[in-house]
Amino acid sequence: MKRLRYGRPLTILLLILILWGFAIIAGLSASVIRAVTMFSIIAIGMHLKRPTNIYNTLAISVFVLLLFKPLFLFDVGFQLSYLAVIAIVAVQPKLFQLWRPKSYLLAKTWGYFTVGVAAQFGVLPISLYHFHQFPGLFFVANIIIIPFLGIILGMGILVIVVALLNALPQWLIDIYGVIIKGMNVLMQGIADQESFLFKDISFTIYQLFAAYLFIIVVVQFGIKQNLKWLRYTLVSLLLLQGSYLFSKYKNSSHELTIFHKSRHTIIGKKTADALLVYSNLDSLQQFYNLNDYKVGNNIKTIKEKTLPSVLKLDNKQNLLIIDSLGAYQVKNFKPDYILLTQSPKVNMVRILNALKPKLIIADGSNYKSAIARWKLACKKQKTPFHYTGERGAFLFDLD
Repeated sequence: MKRLRYGRPLTILLLILILWGFAIIAGLSASVIRAVTMFSIIAIGMHLKRPTNIYNTLAISVFVLLLFKPLFLFDVGFQLSYLAVIAIVAVQPKLFQLWRPKSYLLAKTWGYFTVGVAAQFGVLPISLYHFHQFPGLFFVANIIIIPFLGIILGMGILVIVVALLNALPQWLIDIYGVIIKGMNVLMQGIADQESFLFKDISFTIYQLFAAYLFIIVVVQFGIKQNLKWLRYTLVSLLLLQGSYLFSKYKNSSHELTIFHKSRHTIIGKKTADALLVYSNLDSLQQFYNLNDYKVGNNIKTIKEKTLPSVLKLDNKQNLLIIDSLGAYQVKNFKPDYILLTQSPKVNMVRILNALKPKLIIADGSNYKSAIARWKLACKKQKTPFHYTGERGAFLFDLD
């Protein structure tokens, strides 16, 4: 088409129409809109008569998307999409040049492998930060999936065209079905290799930024290969190590957390990298958010105990737990904090006058009608009230 008089603009128009036609057929989901917008602008950039820069093209597509959907910036899919593409553009050509196999098959395999490695350079830190896991067989999956996808997409177009002409033979349907089934079986086989999936990796936002700084500097050092960028690489490595040590130091704090869970009471007492859990659960596996807390705070060991009536917070302060029995009158005992669980039938005004606590806490095990009464009574008595269902988990610093 480019040989025609108006071939270049017609080519751009046709490509954009095909891209957005696909987006409409696919349902205009967020991920599809991201991809189509990005490749529409790339298509325009590639077919302009003047030289273009792929990074400028990507930046324009980011700008256009964020202009209409600013919150895409905080979308994990958006972050992964662009980081992977940028890494492939920046890193893959350099990796591919490290080895030039003479065999066509080896060259293709090496190309798929370097694409996968380059993409991992881009998405690894953000994946660790959001998902706390790393797939050890990503390169195998890429080598398998990329050729399969090329065949599936090409045959898919052929099947659609032949079907529209009412001339689709059964043997073509069978072959296409076998290819798709074969890809699914292979991918499922890779996914089932749990021993190659590294889970529960603690990765903080400080490590995230330090890791990306290190990757950028290393790539630049690979391109420039001079003393200046070697210095930058060593400095960025020190920053990466420093972020790890800072995160470890920050997670070494001692704190008490009253979690929110419907119909149950869960209290976690964190000491450095160990967690002691007091609960009325049959099993800690019932509390799914505990694993997120464990990974986020780099917890190594978890022990479990039954709920006590009183918890000592530090040398001076105590937490009184009032359960469904409603027992709280202990001679000469003045708790600093009170936790209400299992909807005890108590007179809140009487408790406040008798014990004069600093704060009343109610967790997810209580009825909402009881919480509303307690909240109103605390407001009249000007005593702070914390309901975990509204304000989230209650945190107390034990240091």
